[in-house]
Amino acid sequence: MPRLALLALALALTPADSYNPAAVIPAEALQGDLLALRHVLEQSHPGLYRYTPKPAMDRAFAAASSRAGRAMDERAFYAIVTALLARIGDGHTRAYPSGDFRKYLGTSARRFPADLRLQGRRVIVVGGRCAPIPRGSEILGINGEPIGRIVDTMLAHISGDADILTGKYAAIGPGFATHYHMLVGYPRAFLVRYRDPAGKAGKATLMAITPAELKEEEYLDATPSRAPMRFELVDGSRVGRLTIETFALPAPDDGGPDVRKLLDSAFATMRGAGCQDLLIDLRGNDGGAPLGPLLFSYLTDRAVPFFDSVEAASVGFPLLHQYSHLDESFTDRITDHLISTDTPGRFRPIESPDLAPDPMTPQPDPFRGRVWVLIDGDVFSTAAQFCSVVRSRHRGEFIGEETGGAYHGCSAGELVVITLPATKLKVVIPLLRYEMAGADRSAARRGIVPEHPIAPTVEQLLGGEDGAMAYALGVIARRRGGS
Repeated sequence: MPRLALLALALALTPADSYNPAAVIPAEALQGDLLALRHVLEQSHPGLYRYTPKPAMDRAFAAASSRAGRAMDERAFYAIVTALLARIGDGHTRAYPSGDFRKYLGTSARRFPADLRLQGRRVIVVGGRCAPIPRGSEILGINGEPIGRIVDTMLAHISGDADILTGKYAAIGPGFATHYHMLVGYPRAFLVRYRDPAGKAGKATLMAITPAELKEEEYLDATPSRAPMRFELVDGSRVGRLTIETFALPAPDDGGPDVRKLLDSAFATMRGAGCQDLLIDLRGNDGGAPLGPLLFSYLTDRAVPFFDSVEAASVGFPLLHQYSHLDESFTDRITDHLISTDTPGRFRPIESPDLAPDPMTPQPDPFRGRVWVLIDGDVFSTAAQFCSVVRSRHRGEFIGEETGGAYHGCSAGELVVITLPATKLKVVIPLLRYEMAGADRSAARRGIVPEHPIAPTVEQLLGGEDGAMAYALGVIARRRGGS
């Protein structure tokens, strides 16, 4: 349930007219930043030991401190911090370079020029300044290093829930140039080995470029802008397709949809058409507002709890106040709504539907037909929470790729961005741990794994036919024909 406005404010770019990205930071300052980070995490992070036991995390902290025992530049220290945070197994807990370094990355840093996407572990060229490498080619290696080893390096530094890889793969593609610059290197030229769409191996040298040099049209063509939440009848009006690209929707006054009104209209349209199949397309939905309980209330005839528990690790969060810019609204939203639990050092929210929604009363005439949910590795946070309840309540079947968000829950709710005092790195700290109601204990370290797996084709990655959607409609048609 990210507070996107807070995150955007904290990550805003700052002037960097005299910034030197290669400036060396003394070891003492780096050790101070690591100690501050550790203290904040231990005091405030509710899921610090959820997937990695405390002895293992203690060893990770010690290893990070050892690696930071010499002077180094911000890029090298960023690699230490991101490797440490990745060990937690929480996709909301992540680091960003300082504002000055982000401005450098976005303006004058020379980076890998091709636009890439991952198909599993295969790295596919989809655009950018990639000539003479054809779009649709598979990258095999860069500057003598196999692409699999490069991907593994990036995986070790990208935060993600539990042991799930699909969310990390989804993050690597669009961010490949940045990840390569920060974690691998920043040469002026890249000798690329590739296999073209016809299966022929080749080599090409691509020159590094700055973001300012890459024309917008050289990036992967974006899908024409459409409303992020929309409904339509498809397959001869036999299937209702509800697309929700994000739960971070603008308010109606800011041009966003009236969610309840849109859902009322969608389900009324389905009743009028006699639809017995609903396809909810959540691909790319990395969460936002807690819309899951409302959406699920249209699919059930009883009030369904979403969470077994919601807990915080602190109530006052003194170190968060020291390393961030929290105002009185933080107290109003968080501190005033936390009370002690029976477990020492744990607190739970009360009287706060934004932090811990109560079970929602079912709609007067809920949909009783078949429910299908189309998912991928980008499905995360509150979107994954909705999927968890659909799975645990046996209310639908899933098509696509494993969600990037964990089946059992996540640490989210309020997200606070702290600034490490010496390096000015930003670290996002979630404050509430969510345990999903009814989740299968045997799937504790996974996302929602689909009954009907289908990965995007290369053609789909290039912006062509939506093969996953065609596959989903085929699955629905076969079930309808056999019912």
